[in-house]
Amino acid sequence: GRNIKPKTKLLGDFYDLGDELGRGTQGITYHAVERLSGRNYAAKVMHGKGELRSFMRNELEMMNQLNHKKLIRLYDAYEGPHTFTLVTELASGGELLYNLTKQTYITESEIAGYIRQILWGLEHMHDQNIAHLGLTPGDLLISHPGGDDLKICDFGLARRIAYARLASLEYGMPEFVAPEIVKGEGVGFAADMWAVGVITHLLLTGVSLFRGVDDRTTLTNIKENRWELREDLWSLLSTEARDFVTKLLVYQAEGRLDVKAALRHPWLNRADKMPPNQHNITTDTLRNYYNLLKDWYSNASCRTWYRRMPLEGAYTHPSKMVYPPGREYTPDATPPPDHTSKSHTPRTWEDQIPSRQPLDYELGLIKSESHYQSGPDTYLLQLRDVDFPVRLREYMKVAADRCPLSRDYNDRDNPHIDWRMPVIRERRRFTDIMDEEIDDERKERINRYGSPDTYTLRRLRHELGTRPESHVEAEALLSARREGMAPFFREKPQILPIEEDKPAQLVCYAVGDPRPIVQWFKNDMVVTESHRVKILEDDLGRSILRFGPAHAIDMGIYKVTARNKSGQTIARCRVVLAETPHSPDSPDASEISGNEILLRWKLPKIDGNSPIICYNVQYKESDAVDWIDVASNIDHEFYLVRNLKPNTSYQFRLASRNKIGWSEKGIPTMAIKTLDEGAPKIQLSRAMRHLQDIVESGQEVVLEESKPHLDYRVEKSPIHWSHEQPTDKYNYISEISRGRFSVVVKGIDKSSDEVIVAKLMEYRPDTEVQVDAEFEALRSLRHERITSLIEAYKPSNNTVAVLIQEKLQGVDVLTYLSSRHEYTEQTVANIITQILDGLQYLHWRGYCHLDLQPDNVVMASVRSVEVKLVDFGAAQKVSKIGTVVKSLGHPEYTAPEVLSEESAYPQTDIWSVGVLTYVLLSGVSPFRGANSDETRQNTNFVRFRFEHLFKELTQEATRFIMLVFKRHPHKRPTAEECHEHRWLLPTEFMIKRRDRAVFLGNRLKDFCEEYHAEKQKEMTKYESLTSAVRSMGPNVTRSNSIQEEILAVF
Repeated sequence: GRNIKPKTKLLGDFYDLGDELGRGTQGITYHAVERLSGRNYAAKVMHGKGELRSFMRNELEMMNQLNHKKLIRLYDAYEGPHTFTLVTELASGGELLYNLTKQTYITESEIAGYIRQILWGLEHMHDQNIAHLGLTPGDLLISHPGGDDLKICDFGLARRIAYARLASLEYGMPEFVAPEIVKGEGVGFAADMWAVGVITHLLLTGVSLFRGVDDRTTLTNIKENRWELREDLWSLLSTEARDFVTKLLVYQAEGRLDVKAALRHPWLNRADKMPPNQHNITTDTLRNYYNLLKDWYSNASCRTWYRRMPLEGAYTHPSKMVYPPGREYTPDATPPPDHTSKSHTPRTWEDQIPSRQPLDYELGLIKSESHYQSGPDTYLLQLRDVDFPVRLREYMKVAADRCPLSRDYNDRDNPHIDWRMPVIRERRRFTDIMDEEIDDERKERINRYGSPDTYTLRRLRHELGTRPESHVEAEALLSARREGMAPFFREKPQILPIEEDKPAQLVCYAVGDPRPIVQWFKNDMVVTESHRVKILEDDLGRSILRFGPAHAIDMGIYKVTARNKSGQTIARCRVVLAETPHSPDSPDASEISGNEILLRWKLPKIDGNSPIICYNVQYKESDAVDWIDVASNIDHEFYLVRNLKPNTSYQFRLASRNKIGWSEKGIPTMAIKTLDEGAPKIQLSRAMRHLQDIVESGQEVVLEESKPHLDYRVEKSPIHWSHEQPTDKYNYISEISRGRFSVVVKGIDKSSDEVIVAKLMEYRPDTEVQVDAEFEALRSLRHERITSLIEAYKPSNNTVAVLIQEKLQGVDVLTYLSSRHEYTEQTVANIITQILDGLQYLHWRGYCHLDLQPDNVVMASVRSVEVKLVDFGAAQKVSKIGTVVKSLGHPEYTAPEVLSEESAYPQTDIWSVGVLTYVLLSGVSPFRGANSDETRQNTNFVRFRFEHLFKELTQEATRFIMLVFKRHPHKRPTAEECHEHRWLLPTEFMIKRRDRAVFLGNRLKDFCEEYHAEKQKEMTKYESLTSAVRSMGPNVTRSNSIQEEILAVF
């Protein structure tokens, strides 16, 4: 892969653009000559802004990850306010179809050779977990005039298909899209194989199998699997060719050949061994088709601006075409004002109808504000444009008066009903209706401005909740009086990757009074013990479901319940099959000296359902044969290779390991040459140097690292302040981040070499209440989703308090997701589930976090999705019957009852979960206004819009957000009830749905930068904290290691 980033400089400063080579729906391709070297390239120039930029950046990202001789190579990229240009390899031979139609005859051997080259390119893409998803004959180019070297281009629709999940797709050229695309189902690598089948048939016969008179007919033919073979052409083909095409054009995606099986098909052997007496295939029919194809492209291709129209347009537009002919895609210039006086004309009877527009007898031409929609989340509602039914009634009234027969029409049984007055309804999405209700409320407020009347929102007066408010209060009072304690899972079973014929176990730890009874279920069936499956219990009372050994049949969804007379609780998890990981991509040489090279790399695309444990690095001189092992215990994504020869070229390659085993060796790097002897040495940061030293010391990697059990004794015997100096026990390495009243630094325990995090807080009269509150909360909390406090220091005669906590990866959840090119709804659901686990424990202990925002949800690891809650400076004790608390959190994430100084409840944190969910699923803060007052109003009146959410979002995610955003806290679900919401359930159906919802990270990245810029302004300026950081030593500087690790991983 490559790492080309778009430059903001002018393309014309570096390249001269020549003739237009071609144009498609996305942009125009020109011949480009680099001014510095005179080399020839192709420049694909795209014009567009807003949402279109995500499509353009997607193509750049996909091409960055591809490196194969059968795929057009990316060399440079440029970005302007309205343009996005990709400078690529020039395939000067032109389109494949153009070259074939210049011949009189072609043979099966020639076509087999071209198809094999297509498959080679797709094989590389599929190995990188990327599907082309837009393959057409126009994407097949010849490298040089007169040659037969083929290359694939145009990766505008390419998507990553990770973990065998399917992607959603609603675009493409109708003739070549697969049935699953037309049906609106998830698509994967099989869609590329369908396109190969259609193209193969086209080249062999000159006939496009599914082409109809218009795009709607074409798509219907594909959807209904309606295709007929021209026997006069089909019968002339070899048996192998017919078999190859029919095995690719299988209607069900799972029945098609995959790319590797296709490459093994015997028909492709004709590319190397031409059988005697081959049939010469005339190109007349292919030439006719090529002319039709050019006609389609001449209509669909962009004039200037990027065009991307969904396939459903063929069903909605009267032209029945995806790209309707004659439609303007660039806004017209503003017409000049018309100052001519209009002569008065007599009013007709139609004009004299009061308050109505002139009627048109063609009802189809009456303009209506119709928003008709379809789908499972729509309802039949009264037409929003009330003028349309009235206009229609007026027309029918006039028509009735003119018709003698209709004058006598009445209903004697119901004389008060006039059946001639129609009621018009239309089907609408409920999310759009709610957005319109917000708009109506805004207009109503403006109209009532200055009115003394009180105005309450009907929307808030009739909020629906999970249970009536009176029931909530009664439950709270009864639970306070009830003896004993309802069950609670201190430790929930986690996703378990199993290996065939190896032992494995699921573990949970439930507590309660009386002691709860634990029962295990698989796919909602009770798990019964056998000679292989045992249910055990350890000394502390943990329930263990042990497989000895595990088999593939053990995979599935597991549920565990804990019950006693006070209640019950439920937890769910998955058992999946683990495999060896995929090979990592080639490492990048980020720095080079005379005898050292600093390598950086990214996580493998697929980890085999088991986290990556370590890496192996090998190198060799470019002209050598044997590879040399450097290290096999590297547990981070960088390594400094030392003791190399100056001015010598080397190659490097990687392998990765999970608990199952080592991957295959990755693709070697290109030759990397060291500098001359005496070049400056590479300088590592202090944190990187520490990790490098551990690897070089030969420390072994623990393959089966057992998760240490948390010490729950601190709940009854909390940690106390120590008045010693923390620097006596810990060395500080680097500063990680700053907050309003604190500085967070990375440190090392001098005795154990264990990495820790120290939070330094200003302890003054104006901050001591908040510092003591955070310490009071953390000192007795122990949970797998909450950062653990190790020690606390408040040295005498010092205004700085120090909390020593466990070391996490450190990057917040917003930065983690925005650093990825794309992420799925499944990832967001995993994060929200873990946040709810932490809140469930906090609420069980009687606390509310009250400041849940992206900064306070931190990744424990970047190799798997694991988060923990941090920063308990705003946490307070809150009872189920309500407690008045101070508003200390970020106003955009704070619940309305806290902003209004009303009582807070455990469900107050659930509001913040909803805001965080909305942000991660949209890249927009739901209640942010133009200023703080408007933000407060939006929150208090629950004014948010659904239009900002990603359109790929599942219906269940939308309903979860609706369920959480309630003005009254009693009407919100509890943390445990959120776990039972369908959106968060780990069922196979929901996992597949969430996996198919893929979002590009660019919008979230913009929000992340804005969010952290705001946080930057709040950074502490306390001199005592600055002095404390300086006193740690001259080498303690601000570190970007956690951000660098994220960039290295993704």
